[in-house]
Amino acid sequence: MNCAAPELDGPYPAIATYVYSATGDLLTTYHKQHLFQQEQQFFTPADKDGRFELHGLRFSLATCFDNHFPDLVDRIADDACDVHLASALYGTGPGLAERASTYPGIACRANVYVALANHVGPAGPITGCGRAALWGPDGTVLAEADEQSPMFVVADIG
Repeated sequence: MNCAAPELDGPYPAIATYVYSATGDLLTTYHKQHLFQQEQQFFTPADKDGRFELHGLRFSLATCFDNHFPDLVDRIADDACDVHLASALYGTGPGLAERASTYPGIACRANVYVALANHVGPAGPITGCGRAALWGPDGTVLAEADEQSPMFVVADIG
């Protein structure tokens, strides 16, 4: 299970992603490193690069805007990760194209599977474009949700 929440880390909270096992054990915590626009006035960037292993696979994490920085791919490769987990809020319109190029690009450059959880529906002034997906290391879409329904996508990666 994966969830995001503010976590105190200085004068302002950091945006943190927590990953729990099926038994409820905390596997790792990831702190968002690059804040996007309005986030900068309410949160503190941090540098906790959560990694974990599960069933023989090594996982990396990144939250939304962090997936747009080239050093992310280097860190994924340096840590010998097999799967990259990304959570985001891409809106309709230009967000569709941005989402469709960012994650297959990470998959190809880092040679990993990439799983994206993206918000669907209204979120304040933005309407999330949905399309949660899983890409293979060659950038090929292995599974993809639609743009209207909250749903999970599933694909075998091994």
